[in-house]
Amino acid sequence: MKDLVANWLRTLAYYCSCLIPRRSDLWAFGCPESGFSDNPKYLFLWISANCPDIEVVWLTYSKKVYSELRTRGYRSELRGTWAARLVALRAGLHVFCHYSTDVYFPFCGGCLHINLWHGVGIKNVQYAVKSGPSAKIIKRAESPLFRLERLDLFRGPDMLLATSEMMAQHFSKCFRIPIERCPQIGYPRLDVMLDENLRLSALAFGDYACINEAFTNFDEVYIYMPTWRDTGRDFLADAFPDLPRFSRLLASRNALLYVKLHRHTTVNLPAEFANIQKWPDGLDIYPVLNCFNVLITDYSSILYDWIFMKDSGVVIYTFDYDSYTKIDHDLAFPFEENIVGVKADDFECLCAVIQTGAAMAPLPKEKLALLRERFWGEVGSLASPRLTAYLKHLASLK
Repeated sequence: MKDLVANWLRTLAYYCSCLIPRRSDLWAFGCPESGFSDNPKYLFLWISANCPDIEVVWLTYSKKVYSELRTRGYRSELRGTWAARLVALRAGLHVFCHYSTDVYFPFCGGCLHINLWHGVGIKNVQYAVKSGPSAKIIKRAESPLFRLERLDLFRGPDMLLATSEMMAQHFSKCFRIPIERCPQIGYPRLDVMLDENLRLSALAFGDYACINEAFTNFDEVYIYMPTWRDTGRDFLADAFPDLPRFSRLLASRNALLYVKLHRHTTVNLPAEFANIQKWPDGLDIYPVLNCFNVLITDYSSILYDWIFMKDSGVVIYTFDYDSYTKIDHDLAFPFEENIVGVKADDFECLCAVIQTGAAMAPLPKEKLALLRERFWGEVGSLASPRLTAYLKHLASLK
C-alpha cells in the first residue's frame, strides 16, 4: 500500500511540474542507480568541454559521484536537495539511458525526455519482451491504470537514440513511439574510441593503474562480458565448471581473463587465480575497451560496441542458449544471422578456441561489414556533436 501511494504521489507531482517554465539551455542528466556511466556520461563530458552555451548538470543520490564531479569542475547536484529539485524543474531536457527515474522523475513533467538507451543488440526490450520476469511487468502495462500509476516506467520518450535504420525500427516497435522519434545518430559512449580528449576525461574518473599493468605483463588480455540473466540465476558455475583447468590454459599463453559481470549479477568469482580476475567494481570499461585482445560474450550488446572499431578477437559463448531464451529473455532477431566471431557452445569448445589461438582470429570481412551496417548504419564519426545539435533543435521547438 505504501508503494502504491508513493507511485501515485510521484505521478501527481509529475503533472504539477508541467506548469513550471523550462530553460532550453539547461539540461539535466542522470543514470540508473545514481551512477556516472554510459551514453549520458559521455555526452555530458563532451558538452561540458565543447558547448559553453549549454548548462549541463548531473543529478545523483550518490555522494561519491557528486563529489568526484564537483572536484573535477563539473556541475552536479545531490537529489533530495532543493538545488537538485530546482534544476530538475527548470531543465528543458532530462537526459537518461534507461527511464526518467534516472534523473528526477517527479519534476520532469514539462521537459523533453531524452532516452539515449544503453545498447543496440538483438534482444527484445520494453513492450516487445515476451519471456522472462520482465514480460510479467510488461503484461501489467497493458492496463491503462497501471501505466498511469507507473508513469515513470511507461511514459514514452520524446526521443530515443538509435544508430541505424534497423535499430530505429526496432526501438520504435519496442517503445511504441513513431520512428521519427528514433533518430539514427550513434552512441556517445563510443566517441571515446575516436576522441582522445574525451578518453582522457573519462580516464580521470577511475584508477586504471592495475589495468595498464595487466596489459604490460600479459601477452594476451581477454574480457568476458556476459549479459544479465533476468532470473538472477547463478550461471557462472555453468560457464566455467573447471576454473583451475581454465587458469592453467590461460597461463600456458601468458594470458589474463577479466570477468566483467552486469551490475545486477551477484555471482561471486573465486579470487584464487592470478590470471582470472574480476573487473574492478564501478570502473568504466569504455576508455580501454579497444585495448583488449579478445572479447568473450553471449547475447550482450557489447558485441556490437566491440565491432564498431575492432575487426578481430570475438568468442560467442552460448553454453546456456536454450535456458536463456526460455526463462531469461527473448530475442528480437535470429541469433546466428546477427553474430560474428568464433562460436563456443560449451566449456570444452571454449577451452579449445583459447588453447589454439582461434579466439584471436580476424573476423570475416563480409559478415563484419554486414553487421556494422545493420547495427551502426553509415555512422563513422563522433556522435556527440551531431546529437547535441539535434537536441538543441528539439529544445528550440519546445
